[in-house]
Amino acid sequence: FVMGVVANYLLVFLGLVFYTKWLKQFYLKIDFKFITKPLAKEMRQYSVFGLLNALGSQVAFRIDTLMVAAMVSISSGGIYAIVNVISDVITKPLKSIESISSPIISKSWDTNDVEEIKKIYQKSSIILLITGCYIFLGIWGSIDDLFSLMPNSEEVRMGKNVILFLGLAKLADLATSVNSLIIGYSKKFRFNFYALMVLGVLNVILNLAFIPKYQMVGAAMATFSSIVLFNLIKLIYIWVQFKMQPFTFATLKILAIATICWSMVYVVPFHFSPFVNILLRSILLTAVYWGVTWVANISPDVNEMVRKTIKRFL
Repeated sequence: FVMGVVANYLLVFLGLVFYTKWLKQFYLKIDFKFITKPLAKEMRQYSVFGLLNALGSQVAFRIDTLMVAAMVSISSGGIYAIVNVISDVITKPLKSIESISSPIISKSWDTNDVEEIKKIYQKSSIILLITGCYIFLGIWGSIDDLFSLMPNSEEVRMGKNVILFLGLAKLADLATSVNSLIIGYSKKFRFNFYALMVLGVLNVILNLAFIPKYQMVGAAMATFSSIVLFNLIKLIYIWVQFKMQPFTFATLKILAIATICWSMVYVVPFHFSPFVNILLRSILLTAVYWGVTWVANISPDVNEMVRKTIKRFL
């Protein structure tokens, strides 16, 4: 498996090299003449805070797993880590949106095009919340069948409510969309690091309060609470500093559709094998969720994407 991962990264690296050469943008010699002393100072400051952000996020977002292992048991820490990986699937769309949005937000700050940033902020929030709710409902609706397919399923099943709280935490992260990028590419980029420090401290304090009483679920509750507060802090900061926020009336529509589909997942019973149950429930969820989202025209971008996908198969 490890060799496969290494081979995958090697193939990606070689692909990037050949593609860059094809674009005639492959250079091995670097020209440092453009770096003046004032620019070098700014680059150092930005790089240091960027490094601290990267390290801080790894600690702040993973400390709950370590604390479960330390305060409950190693096996509980292992179960928590497994369900944490499952919940991480919900945030995968955020990585794609961030990759697309990063250069646009950076350029918009450079040209002081605040309206463009505001448009991206709101559009990405809608798209991420639509896709995030769909993935969360897909996981939560089939979680019992998914657990039954795993070795030691009864032990892993103890992490069911952990999935619930971690999943809701990921949705809160998606709803506030690219707030880290908006702050990170602005002149206020240092605030991201300070917010991460607050997140880390909150997470530790809440874990110490909740884990002794609620065990693994307590750690998930602590993570949910700290991530909601973390994003709320950034949300308020962006509103105060830049007068923009990501939510529109479409946000309420998405939450209403997700709530209806959540109820549907529980109402409709499936009593077949786990594989068949997951398949049938996924088909039903996909048809209802995307059907209602399409008819409501919540996001023209999503509708266009669905339209293109349907054309490929017809």
